[in-house]
Amino acid sequence: MCRQFTPVPGGPMSERRAYSSEIRERAKADTRDAIIRAVITVILREGVHAFTMQNVAARAGVSLRTVYRHFASRELLLEGLSDHLEKAASAGGFSPPTDVKEMPEVAPELYRRFDPMRDAVSAYVVASIATGYRPKSHVERLRDLSQTLAAAYPNLTAEKLREASAVIGVLMGSRMWYVLTGEMGLGPEQGGRAAEWGLRTLLDDLERRNAAAKPTKNTGGAYGTPVCDA
Repeated sequence: MCRQFTPVPGGPMSERRAYSSEIRERAKADTRDAIIRAVITVILREGVHAFTMQNVAARAGVSLRTVYRHFASRELLLEGLSDHLEKAASAGGFSPPTDVKEMPEVAPELYRRFDPMRDAVSAYVVASIATGYRPKSHVERLRDLSQTLAAAYPNLTAEKLREASAVIGVLMGSRMWYVLTGEMGLGPEQGGRAAEWGLRTLLDDLERRNAAAKPTKNTGGAYGTPVCDA
């Protein structure tokens, strides 16, 4: 007569399974990290033209099938690199501000965080420009930024808010860091101060434009409609 064995919750068998699952997840994460490091190396050392799934697999020391198992396309490799940068930049609880008034103060800290990741950020910027690919996280940030600006400056037109969102997104993003600290030769501190200055100048202008566009009541007339005395 055979008896069915049922693992006791919290017993030795359950502990071994949990430990085995943890090892598999860690191995999976290590493989993903190796692939992302390979992406960075291929782009910086061999050029964007060499950024292929096969070359990434060879550089990572894994099979092409393994790369596809983790990232189904070259675009998703860039998505993975973007996620890698987001996690590194947000280490220690740092997060982008939700209040427009805090944005200038946050820019220098963001630029300082980019600097230790110089190779990864540079590879991402070069590849995203060359391929024209925008990660979902980038699109979502711009959407959230547009909503934040719309709440802060309710009197501005949608077109003006979109323009402002684009400029702010650039000033607080990796591309402007790449230009200021790479092509323009500024250090991370100088680049951060330059971005802060640009943000303060833009936000001051938006504040003035928003105040000027505010509807006013005119005695004896409809809201916002000038009335001429006879």
